[in-house]
Amino acid sequence: FVGGCTLDAAERVMGDGSWGIRDADEGAQIPSPDILEGLYALVAHNLLRQEEQADGEPRLTMLELIHDFAREQLVASGELDAVADAHAAFYLALAARAVADGAAIEPAVWQVHLDPERGNLRAALARRRERGAAIGMTDDEFVRLRAVLDPFLR
Repeated sequence: FVGGCTLDAAERVMGDGSWGIRDADEGAQIPSPDILEGLYALVAHNLLRQEEQADGEPRLTMLELIHDFAREQLVASGELDAVADAHAAFYLALAARAVADGAAIEPAVWQVHLDPERGNLRAALARRRERGAAIGMTDDEFVRLRAVLDPFLR
């Protein structure tokens, strides 16, 4: 992750996203207990920091040294490509949903919900350029999404 992530992003990138629990009252995805336990253990050991975003949702961040070590471990385990692809797929889908929901014409929506994700969105776009349609988005979809995101990411 670049600049941190939400709990939902961490869960979906760290796995297939199918083990979450739906909140019956709000319909929101709740990260699975195993992932939550792991994340909070990292917070408790000061390997992750938990901050509150403008919308009140928790955001996890880490020191660059820890980030670099985690990346080295992904390389050593042969899992870097799979994780980078999952990261790109998640953030491209997030951006596509925001565009479909009209965020492209409402700058305030971009500001609150997507501004913290600028680094992750840039990384996702770069990964899609590297890997092509393997990320799960056609070239036409990518070009259209890129046209909407470019002004926001400048």
